[in-house]
Formats: sequence, structure tokens, C-alpha cells
Amino acid sequence: MRSYAFILLAFAVAGCSEDVVDLPTNEMPTEALTPVIDEFTAGEASVLEGGSVELAYRVHNAETVKVEIQGGATLVPPTTTLEWRFSTPPIRTATTFVLTATNGDKVVSSPVQVTVMGAVGPTLHASIQRFSPSSVDIRAGESATLSWLATDAAEGHILANGEEFMTIATADLAGGSQIVGPGTTTVYTLVVVGTDGQDVSAVTAVNVTAGGGVVLGGSDLFQRNVAPILEQRCGFCHAGNNPADGPDFMGRVQADYYGAITNDPRFLSARPEDSQLILKGEHTGPAFTAAEEQTVTAWLLREASERGLIMEGMVEPPPQNYAPRTVAEALSRFGNCMLRTDWDETYAQSEDTQVAYQNTTEGRCYACHSTGTAGAFLSQSPGDTFEQSRMRPYVLKLVLPTANEDGSFNTLVNAYRHRDKGGDQGHPSYQLTATREQALNAFIERTLARFSDYSLACP
Repeated sequence: MRSYAFILLAFAVAGCSEDVVDLPTNEMPTEALTPVIDEFTAGEASVLEGGSVELAYRVHNAETVKVEIQGGATLVPPTTTLEWRFSTPPIRTATTFVLTATNGDKVVSSPVQVTVMGAVGPTLHASIQRFSPSSVDIRAGESATLSWLATDAAEGHILANGEEFMTIATADLAGGSQIVGPGTTTVYTLVVVGTDGQDVSAVTAVNVTAGGGVVLGGSDLFQRNVAPILEQRCGFCHAGNNPADGPDFMGRVQADYYGAITNDPRFLSARPEDSQLILKGEHTGPAFTAAEEQTVTAWLLREASERGLIMEGMVEPPPQNYAPRTVAEALSRFGNCMLRTDWDETYAQSEDTQVAYQNTTEGRCYACHSTGTAGAFLSQSPGDTFEQSRMRPYVLKLVLPTANEDGSFNTLVNAYRHRDKGGDQGHPSYQLTATREQALNAFIERTLARFSDYSLACP
């Protein structure tokens, strides 16, 4: 017993030396877990030729995931993103998509097939040749008749002060009329959509006066209805007597607003929907309410009519190609021209390329903008940021319109808004990293190249 104890003691002491050799154990190396594909589905089992579907997957126990077309191209290169939704390129024939999940030497795959139902017709871009009332000014209790002409419209509807008013029957899409009897001044918006899926709109207004009331001209209408709105919504930043940031395009005092704004083609043009007063949307401060926007639009229509910028009942020829006529139409086209594959190869590569993860003096951008605060949508989910950035007002953080001398739409250019915002007074300061700026610019340049080829649709 004593000799055995002495051996154990000697062994314990030896354990403190560098010459001790580890004894073998029965532990085995941890084996990689087999990946599990919880979901891999297509939004539709069948599509028309040239259509696309949304694929969705959710995986766990995987290091990487990729999605391929069976026997063809890779749609999603190996990624560590284990849950995602994305749209496929146009599908011409029955196609099988294959998701492959990998964890070490364990590989699991799952297919999903999408069939093609048949050929589709040509991709057509709708246009509006006329949208006007029989009478611009009516007394309360009277009526007017809205009439329209359009080409290549697959569907259409009319809004009254921003609310759904009527759906246009298929037989009336090319041309029709509707009697209206608004109780108050109302802005009507005609919206038609071609088979390219892009909205095309035009606005008109019916002004209602009470009893034998006097019809106000553009200047009086501005001073009574519009100037107070601009004072409340825009004056703090854009009137010269205020110390806040923002270009002083309104003049120094409210009496200056009318002259300053009507002399600036960015704000007064032949098409009120091109006006930056309407398009700017929420930025540093609050946007117009729906009612305020309609009031401003009604004034823009009156002013443009008085100045001969628009002629009631005028018929415009249809466009020769896919060139947008208005800023609103251009922004819709740009959104349609945005491709998720371009986005994933540029902006969404990693946190280092996403503006949402930019640090500022008050935290990362997504801390404030993940739900679209102040007209900027910057989410931790790059897919959500992509989808929201296709729409107004968020698309205006990517591109801005330029105007011709008469105020009509010219083209879209890179806004550089995410680069420049860090230097704005009142906003948390930051300097956008070169990697993030280059990634975002690359995406915008790719999309603008597609947008600017007006011989092509962006369906």
C-alpha cells in the first residue's frame, strides 16, 4: 500500500512538469451536424412564359447555402444567409431550382419545380393622351364630366383626393368618361398600367365654389391655401429668415413665397406631378398630409393652366418607346429596372457594403431608419431595404430627377444622398466609408444604365 501511494504521489508531482504525456481518452471528434432544410418553396407552381416567381428558403445546421437552376446557372452563390426570399429571372420553360445546404462534409439538397403555362403577349407600356374635366370650375351642386384617352392599358382606375374612386372597365381603358359632382375642390388622378407593370398617371382638378363665389386665380389661391401649408411644413428650413439647414428657395418671408416658387421650374411645370413640391416627400421634416398634397396639386394645376403650360382637353401623341414622360413615371421605371441580383452583388455583399450598418455619432443608420423614418429605409435586412427602395419616397435617396428649362422631366441622376447626409446640420454626423459608397454607386450605375435604354422595357 505504501509503495502504491508513493507511485501515485510521484505521478501527481510529475503532472506539474513539462514531460508529462497526455494519456489517451475515449473521446471522439465532434461530428458535423447534418444540414436541415426547413423550407424551400416557390410562390407559384406555374407562371406564364417570361414571368418570375418568388423562391423562399429556411435552413439550419448549415455553414453555407446555394441555389442553382438544375443544369444551369447559379442564382444564389454560396452564402451564410440561412433564411431568404428572392425573385427568379424570367422563366421560359419548365425549370427545376435546387437548394443545396452544406455543413462540413454533410450536404443536403432539395428541388422545387416551376412549370410554364403558355406564351404571353408583347410587353407594352401604357400612356395617357388626355385626362381632363368638361369644366374646371363648378358651383356646389353642379357636375362635370371627366374624360380620358389612353393606349396599351391593361388596367386602370381613378382616385379622388388620393382615395379610390372607380375602377375603369376593360372596354373603357382606351377612352371613356365619368360624370362627377364633388362637394368640394377635388383632385382626380387617372392611373393606368401596361403589361410591363409600370404605373402611368395624370392629374386634373375640379374646383368647387360655394353659391356665386368668385373663382380664385393662381396667385390668390396660393396666398389663401398654399402659403400657410408651406410656412408650416417647409419654412423652418427653406425660408431665408430661419437659421436651420436647407436651401432657401422660398424667399425670406411668406409674402416672397409665391414669386420665388413660381419662378423656379423645379416647382412649377406643365405636369404638376413633376413638381418637387409634390415629389420630395418626407425628408428632414414632415411630408404633406394627403389633404395638403391635394391642395397644393390643385393650385399647381390652376397655375399651369393660367400660364399656358397645359391646355385642358389637349391630346398628346403616344410615346414611341419606353421613355418616361414624368418624374413619377421615371421613378416607377427605375424601381422596375432594379434587379435583386445586382443588389446582392453590390450593396448586399456584407455589413461592410451596406449603408444601414454605417456608424454615426449616434449609432448605426438602421437604429433610426429601419422603418423608413424621414424618407430613408435602411434595414438590417438587405432584402427589405431593396424592396422598399424601389418605391417613393425611399427611391429618392438613390436617384433624383433633372428638369428641362420648361420644368419638364429630363432624366434621373445619382442622388448621392447617403454620402452627403452625414454632413447635414442637425443630422448625426458620419463619413460614409469608401466601400459602402462604391457598392451603392455601383448598384445605382447598373440600374441607371438599364433605365436609360428607353428601347427596352423594365417589366
